[in-house]
Amino acid sequence: MSIIYAEDEPSVSKQVEIFLRKFFTDVRVFNSGEKAYIAYLERTCDILITDLVMAQMNGIELLSLVRHIKKEQKIVAITAHDETEYMVKLINIEVDAFLQKPLDDRFFLQTLYTLCKELYEEKNNPNIK
Repeated sequence: MSIIYAEDEPSVSKQVEIFLRKFFTDVRVFNSGEKAYIAYLERTCDILITDLVMAQMNGIELLSLVRHIKKEQKIVAITAHDETEYMVKLINIEVDAFLQKPLDDRFFLQTLYTLCKELYEEKNNPNIK
């Protein structure tokens, strides 16, 4: 399984990257939504994880662009904010999971496990989409 992770806060990014690399071998980390989007255009991923509040291209913009390219993309949105404005946008984008910072490792892992299981089932059963 491949992961793209976008986070502009270096300390959070490093911590999550270390966590992800314990379970996934293909982890690409970017410090902006724009860089993550460019990388996504070059090679998509199984799971896209992004912070919502970033300079330049924020997570909402990144997710909207990705949804236009790949409707079935598995998406995890992460933020320290719990504003209704974000929730409505995430519902409209149809994210697969929404997590709040600070991340709970067990809940984060359970979320990733669920998405990996869904991807496996979709790849092995053409009737599931």
